Amino acid sequence: MKLNIGRLAWAAALAWAGWYTICAFLVAVAPTQFQSVLSYVFHYELAGSRPITLGSYLLGMIGTSVWVAVAVATLGGIHNALGRDRRVGVFPERSAARVG
Repeated sequence: MKLNIGRLAWAAALAWAGWYTICAFLVAVAPTQFQSVLSYVFHYELAGSRPITLGSYLLGMIGTSVWVAVAVATLGGIHNALGRDRRVGVFPERSAARVG
């Protein structure tokens, strides 16, 4: 099955932007508590992090969304290049009736 790389990349970028927005909102509302939770999850001290501004939020969301879109498009291209046409599935007698 060939993937539509453009739609896949856009979907991944929009999903990432949504997740980034939720995370940024949590950091803006409760920075100390959220930093302590992230320190626990990542086993890394985040005490020196900077506060979120509108500019840093937009730049971070757009920048990371572009990186996610590029990574997903690359993986989708690899999938399409290595994939093969699988018109006949698990039940060839059912698939043959649809193809021909």
